[in-house]
This record gives sequence, structure tokens and C-alpha cells, in this order.
Amino acid sequence: RRDPPSERNKTCERIKKGFSGRISKWVFWSALVITACSLGLGLMEMLNMSARADLINGAVTLFVAICVVAPCIWFLLGRVSPVLAKAAAFIFLRSAIQPSSGVLFQWYKASESNCERGYPCLSPEFIGWMDAASYLFLVFGTVIYQKFFSSWSYRTIFAFSQVLLVVINLLDLLWVTRTNVKMGIPDKLFLFGEDLLGPIVRRLSEMPMLILAAKICPSGVEATLFALIMGLSNFGATIGQYLGAALLQMLGGVEAPDFQNLWLYVLIRSLCRFAPIFLIKFMVPKGSPNDDAMLLADMEPEVPTQSEQLQSSSKRPLVLTSSNGELSKQELELDEISGEDSRNLLKKWNSSERDEKKRAITRE
Repeated sequence: RRDPPSERNKTCERIKKGFSGRISKWVFWSALVITACSLGLGLMEMLNMSARADLINGAVTLFVAICVVAPCIWFLLGRVSPVLAKAAAFIFLRSAIQPSSGVLFQWYKASESNCERGYPCLSPEFIGWMDAASYLFLVFGTVIYQKFFSSWSYRTIFAFSQVLLVVINLLDLLWVTRTNVKMGIPDKLFLFGEDLLGPIVRRLSEMPMLILAAKICPSGVEATLFALIMGLSNFGATIGQYLGAALLQMLGGVEAPDFQNLWLYVLIRSLCRFAPIFLIKFMVPKGSPNDDAMLLADMEPEVPTQSEQLQSSSKRPLVLTSSNGELSKQELELDEISGEDSRNLLKKWNSSERDEKKRAITRE
């Protein structure tokens, strides 16, 4: 069912207002650029059917991330606030430069070839229980953040959580090289750490992102900017998956049933987790989640235009008080009466008030 014309007109007016605002227009243009880039990369993946498709897609996505998306974020959102632009670029690049893939799941899941070669061979039931428990530990991560880390600075939280991610990924290196078996550590304990500790660490890094975006968001574009920040985070994670697929194809042999170079992939992936740490000093503000928003964002509030001020005051009553203390009230809908008519009404009232003063002097 199509919306009535009145609703469509309101939607068009809101879009027009968003693109015409001094601050909101830059947020809207940023969202359009990110949408166009994501749609273009998705279309490329659908149409690229070559033998080296993963490698080509990874190279193109890396180019788009560094040479298109990041500069656009810096230029467009920088018009709103330099701090906002840096934070948005960090949220995007933090996920984009970390390759990821599902090859490790193919290695430890229960299958005939995996069990024959002495791989972990974990049952689907155990993996399912670990996935369910990981959502519960997301709540624990939120509680831990509120209890212990909310007073830390943004830079310290990001650096600490990133180092923990590096440590957890290096544990996978011990797992895929089967060093844990030589040490007498069961395979299930490693999955327990990744599935239960990983969500806590990721929540520690996600919470300050959300709080930082909420604090430095300019008034009037909260929903659009918050959706843009989340879109940048998800877009960066998707680019990380492209990079992971390209890395697997470059290494070769990282597939079932042998997984020959799996250890090398895990090592490179773990080292890439260090990369966002070098961006923290340049892109993350010095403040903490408890600081005031004005101390974090170097931006001016958007001043409403004259037409917006007139529209916002269109429902206010015009109160006129006579000199003899009697109150007279005239309700004026300024969107139904022109400015010239309202001025004429005020002139008439002032004239009648002067006549009343003259009659009062005559009586005295």
C-alpha cells in the first residue's frame, strides 16, 4: 500500500531539510557515499566470476577503503567536526584492516577427514552450546565495562582491548600447530576461551565506540549519524572478510582436507590485529566516556534559519497586554496568516492602546 500524498510530501520535506542544513547535509552526503561504495563492491562480487576473484575483490576493496571511503569520511564529516571525522574513520579502518574468514571453523568442526587427521573434530552440539554461551557473555562484557572501564580514557580502552584480541588470536596459533596437544591441553578448552572470552573483549571495544559516537553527535541528525557509524563498522568488517579471502588465496593450501598453511594465515591475522593500535594516537580523542560532549567535539551548534525559527514559533500564542492591566490574548497561527497581516494587527493594537492612554489622561 502506497503512502498518501501528504505523507510522501512530509518525507520529501525531511529529506530536503536534511540536505539543506549547515551540518546535517554533510552527514547525509557521507551516508550516500558509503551506500554507493558498498553497493558497488557488492555488485563487483556478483559479477566477478574469474578464477582469482577473491584476490581481485580483496585488492579492490582495500583500495576503496583507503583511497575512497576514508578520505570521504575525513572531508565530509570534517566539516561537521574534526573529532567526529577522526572517530568515524577509526571505527571504519579498525575493522577494515583486520582480515577475517571462517576457515578455522572448517578446520575444527567434526568431519570424517578432520577426525582422521587428528584435528579437533568438535561436535555440532558442543559448537552450538558455545555459540549460545557467547551471547550470554556479551552481557557480562557490558557489565564489566560499566564496572571497571567506563572511567578509562578512550585511547586506553581501545589499546587494551586490541592487545587482548591479539593474545586471543595468538592462542589459535598454538591450537592449529597442535602445540596444545603436546602440552596436554584439550581442544575444547581453546574453543571455550575463543567463544567466551572473545565476545567480552569485542564488547569492551564496541561500547566506547557507541558512547563516543553518541557524545560527539551534533543535534538534529542523531539517527542518521548513528546509523552511519554502525554502517561504517559493518562495512569495515565486510572489507576485512574480503581481505581474509584474498589472503587465503595468496597463501594457498589453506583449505580442507590438509590445511597446510593454516598456521601462517593465523599468524598473519594475529599480527594484523596490532595495526589499529598505531591509529589510536591520531584518530581517537584523549577524553573518557565520562567527559562532557563539548570537551570532545570541536563543533558549533547548528543555528536554525529564519524560516525554521518562524515555523517553530508558528503555534505560539501572541499575548498582548493593555495599559490598564487587563490581559488580552490573540491566538495566531503564523502558518495561516502572513507576516504583513500580523504586522497590521500589531499596528492596530498599538494604535488602540495609544487611544486608551489618551482617554485615561483626559479623564484625569
